[in-house]
Amino acid sequence: MVESRDLEGIYQSIDTFYAELEEYPAPHLYQNSFREFIYLLNKICDTFRIDKAIISQKASGRSLEAGGYFQKEMVVQRIKEIFKAIIDDLAYQKMWTGKKSFIM
Repeated sequence: MVESRDLEGIYQSIDTFYAELEEYPAPHLYQNSFREFIYLLNKICDTFRIDKAIISQKASGRSLEAGGYFQKEMVVQRIKEIFKAIIDDLAYQKMWTGKKSFIM
C-alpha cells in the first residue's frame, strides 16, 4: 500500500488493527504498538530512501499520554500523520524523478 501510495487503504488497515487490539485490554498496549509502528515506519523509510526526520518530527511533540498511559486515539492519529508524511514524500520523489527523466 505504501508503494502504491494508497493512503486510504493504509488508514483502513490501521483502524482495523486498533479495533482488534481493543479486544485485549492492557495498560501498555498502545505504547507498545506505537513503538512497533515506529520500527515499521523506519524500515519503510529505509526501503524507499525517505529521510527519517519525518518520523522524529511527527512522533514527538503533542503528548500521546493521558493519565500515564498512551491513548488509542492519539496513537492512531499520530501514526496516520506519519504515514501521510511518508506518502507525501514518495509522491514528491516521484514528481522530481519524473521531471529529471523528462528533462534529460
